[in-house]
Amino acid sequence: NLERAIREALGIPIDLLKKENLEQLEELRYNRYKYVNEEWQEKPKEVLVSDLTGIEHATDLKILSLNHNHISMTLLLIAYQLIVQYVLLKNCL
Repeated sequence: NLERAIREALGIPIDLLKKENLEQLEELRYNRYKYVNEEWQEKPKEVLVSDLTGIEHATDLKILSLNHNHISMTLLLIAYQLIVQYVLLKNCL
């Protein structure tokens, strides 16, 4: 659930997510396990990320940590390539 992860990272729980919001995202950490009250807790499967559609709009993204989600390596590589291509185009003279 990429939208949920992005909303948590940006602190936008309900309002409409806009492309401008994604462009401001610099760090996205949404891992299957979280450390709460001195113990590791596992998130339910229905809230894990499996689709990276839209991540290409996070053009200032510097840190992406989606450990132990349901993402195929192919999808991850495609998303990475889209971000790199955009950043390179954005920085061309």
